[in-house]
Amino acid sequence: MLRALINEYSPEYLTTYTRNPAVIKMIQRESSELYPLVEEEELRDMAAAMAHATYTDAVYHEDRYGNEGLFIGEDPASKSLVPGKATLMQQFPGLVSSRNALILAARVRKEKK
Repeated sequence: MLRALINEYSPEYLTTYTRNPAVIKMIQRESSELYPLVEEEELRDMAAAMAHATYTDAVYHEDRYGNEGLFIGEDPASKSLVPGKATLMQQFPGLVSSRNALILAARVRKEKK
């Protein structure tokens, strides 16, 4: 679905707020670089320019969600991007608070014609 939207609108960049490794993986498949997985100044600055952005070890939207967080049940940030590796919360300590979201910025991968 994301690829269909990219094909229709041809964006150069994607940005979003998330606590979910599945969302990161989805965007990663469609990008050539993805901040904060790749420390790239232009993308970091783009993430930092998003509404309510705060930079600590990465760019977060602090207090984006209510006191209970966004999810009922298991928080996706307690899962890892790569099986057997650090959880998203361990990788990005700002996600320890269930109220915070990581801000992603990605350069869209160009499809080969």
